[in-house]
Amino acid sequence: MATYEATLPGITCDGCIGTLQMVARIEKGIRTVSGCAADRTVSVDYDEAEINEADVKAWLTRSGYPPVQ
Repeated sequence: MATYEATLPGITCDGCIGTLQMVARIEKGIRTVSGCAADRTVSVDYDEAEINEADVKAWLTRSGYPPVQ
């Protein structure tokens, strides 16, 4: 298990984080998503045996929240 942390400028409320959590349920390799809307940060736990960090970044971008870092 690995964790990817990033700032997502598109995060404006807790609903945005909820959306990512909901979409994560159907994404292969994503285990949990948590975040802070006030800080616009997110933490994604993922299974390295199934996906890598680049896959997580691509998933965030496809989901409408491209990471800054």
